[in-house]
Amino acid sequence: MKRRSPCLIVSFLSLFLIPLATFAQTRADRVQSTVEANPKANWWQVMDTGPFITDTFRMYGAQGPVGVLKGVAIKVGPDEDHTLVFDTETMRMVAGFEGKVSMGGTPWDGKHGGNSAFPTDHSKYYFTTEWGPGWAIAGDWTDPREKDNDLPNGPLPDEHSEYLGIYRHEGGSVLSYQIAGTQILEQPGLIDGQLVRFFYLREATSKPLQILVSDPPAVPEKGPKTPPIFARLNNAPEGVKLETLESGRKVVTIPEGSPPSNFQLFYSRNELAPPLKIEMADPDLLTQGGPALFPETVDVNGRMS
Repeated sequence: MKRRSPCLIVSFLSLFLIPLATFAQTRADRVQSTVEANPKANWWQVMDTGPFITDTFRMYGAQGPVGVLKGVAIKVGPDEDHTLVFDTETMRMVAGFEGKVSMGGTPWDGKHGGNSAFPTDHSKYYFTTEWGPGWAIAGDWTDPREKDNDLPNGPLPDEHSEYLGIYRHEGGSVLSYQIAGTQILEQPGLIDGQLVRFFYLREATSKPLQILVSDPPAVPEKGPKTPPIFARLNNAPEGVKLETLESGRKVVTIPEGSPPSNFQLFYSRNELAPPLKIEMADPDLLTQGGPALFPETVDVNGRMS
C-alpha cells in the first residue's frame, strides 16, 4: 500500500463563514465591550473599521519607512487578529503580520505628519515586499513610474496592471485587478495559523507572469528578528511554480497560455505544515457580497435650521 502524506481537507465556505459565525455579539456590541474594558482608550483605538481599511501606512511602527501610499489593510482570521496589506497602485501584497494596523495622523490622532503603521515588532511579520510592482510581466520587475521624494508613486500603466476594486464576501474581502489583461481575483485569509492568498485566474494568461511572494526581511538594529517563514503553493496547476531568485526574492511563475485556474499561496512558520485539499467556491460567488456587517437600526432626528 502506498503511504500518502497527511492532508487537511478544508471547505472554502467554512474558511470565510467562520468570522461571522464565531462572533456571538454584533460588531457594535464588541466595540462597546472593548470600550468598557479600556475606558481610557482613544476613540480611534477602539472603533471598528470593518473587515478592511484604506490608508497610507508606515513599516515597523510610526517612525518606520513608508510601506505603501494607497494601501488596503485586510483583517483575516476568526478574531480578525492577522492582517495582509495590499498596494492598490502596484498590485503588490506589501506585508502580512500578526496583529492589526495602528491608526495615526490627522484623521485619527490629529497629529500632522503622522501616519498609520504596521507593528513595530519584526517577529510579528510573516513576510514583507519591497517597493515596486507586485507582478512581473515576462520577468521584468522594472518600475516605470516617475519618482517623487526618491520613490516611484502613482498607479502603474494600464497595460501592466489595473486595480478594479474590492468586494466583501461573507467573512472575507476579495481584491479584483488585472495583470497584462488577465482578470484576477485574490482573497487573503488565515488557516491554522498560516496566512494564505487565494488566487483565481479568470482567463488564460497572454504573457508569462510572476507574482511577488516575499523579499528578504529587514534586520532591526535591536529586538527580535522576523522568524523563518516557509512559503508554499497549494493546488497549483501544471507549470505554476514557486521559485527563489538570486536576490533572495521569492516569486510564483505562471507560464504564458496558462488556462484559468484557482490555487493558493501559503505563508507558514511551520516547515512541516501538511498540504491542504481545499474545496473551492465558484469565483462568481465571490463578487456577490454577504450579510450586513452592522444589522442594527440607528434612529436619528433632524431639525430645520
